[in-house]
Amino acid sequence: MSKKKEETFGEKAIRARSIRPIKGEYFEGQPKGTQSTHLMSTYTGDKKGEYYVAPTITNKGKDGKYKKQSFKEAEASGEIFTFKTQKEADDFAKGSWKLKLISDLHKDIKPDSTFIEPPIEDIF
Repeated sequence: MSKKKEETFGEKAIRARSIRPIKGEYFEGQPKGTQSTHLMSTYTGDKKGEYYVAPTITNKGKDGKYKKQSFKEAEASGEIFTFKTQKEADDFAKGSWKLKLISDLHKDIKPDSTFIEPPIEDIF
């Protein structure tokens, strides 16, 4: 029997984005005014070095509304992500797999104190 190939981070990220629609909805317990599609949580396996992440909500019911999802339900749906360290699992559960929105890119820019704005006549 062949061993299943381990997913790369990129493959996990693509799979995470593909299991839910882009638009979420508010789910009880999350900050007011926010919307979610996954609400991921981490789980520790029985063996050392087994760390899992799974969405704790799903919209795959008949009405398409979000409801709570157990680890076993996520496993049955093929929505479990496996990691070698707790840190990797925690980071993934917090959203490291998400694509950044253009409107959020400015949050990563750090002010550069060495930048000197050129005189306006040098620009035109």
